[in-house]
Amino acid sequence: MDKTAARFLDKIVLLIAERMIKTHPGVPLASHPDLNSIFSPRRLEECYFLPRDLPDLCWSESGDFRFRTPLPCPYPENNTVYGHYFHADGVENAPVVILLHGWMMKYDILYRWICLSLSRRGLDAVLFELPFHRRRAPRGTFSGQYFVSGNMASTFCAFRQAVAETESLINWAKEKNPSRPLGILGMSLGGWLGAVMTILEPRLSFSILAAPAADPALMRTESFLGRKVYPGKATAPANQKEAAEIMRAVTPRYFDPAIGEDRILLTENRFDCFIPPRVIADLRRSWGNVSLKKYPHGHISVFFSRTFKKDIAEFIEAKCA
Repeated sequence: MDKTAARFLDKIVLLIAERMIKTHPGVPLASHPDLNSIFSPRRLEECYFLPRDLPDLCWSESGDFRFRTPLPCPYPENNTVYGHYFHADGVENAPVVILLHGWMMKYDILYRWICLSLSRRGLDAVLFELPFHRRRAPRGTFSGQYFVSGNMASTFCAFRQAVAETESLINWAKEKNPSRPLGILGMSLGGWLGAVMTILEPRLSFSILAAPAADPALMRTESFLGRKVYPGKATAPANQKEAAEIMRAVTPRYFDPAIGEDRILLTENRFDCFIPPRVIADLRRSWGNVSLKKYPHGHISVFFSRTFKKDIAEFIEAKCA
């Protein structure tokens, strides 16, 4: 895609995001009473809640589902998880792709488009709404406002909830068929979450991290959107040691992946106005120079790239063969 057009599209979306942030002040409360009790300097697993119970999914005939989050928070709207299952056309026990969407998703049409393209290639796809997004956003907030904010402790609690919900869906899929390949496709915020899942979950057959916002410190200082989300000093926690621990617990480059490097694919958009290239470069370097594909697109225009969708499907097929 033309560089000017790709960046123009990104900047339009950035202006909309900036306006949303300005007109919706306020940050959420942290849902964990004692964050110090969940931090460990050695094992990332002890910072997160990984449920082993199966979620009680309620289904509609169209493939929509919902279940109660395994990690409730003080906001009742956020305690029900909503999603959709895209079945592969005419394929039984197809590999499963869990798609983790980006921040501030208000409409899911672009993500559904990707899921449909995967299902046409013989892959099952699962798309669910991350905490504080869409129907899960508390009244008076925009979609995603309470997931990423200047309140670092609350951001971490939302991240823990998203990890627990993703793990629940993995448990459900593996219970149905333990031998069926399953992996992650995370985009932007979802790529950040996907990177953490790649560290925590050895059962993944593949992990595709598309333009992951996987370094909150760099996003805060080098990203236009990050500077708007984190104006000045973070509002919480006041304790600098605790703040440093939170930052470390959500920065994937400090930890090793639980799956082989050959099963991980990073993607980067050359004209991206959202994600600084250094975020992806640092993650790749720390993980042993995993595979990287670059596209002549922006953060938004890559959704319309046939090459991007084709590369994703071929990578998954190769790892599930």
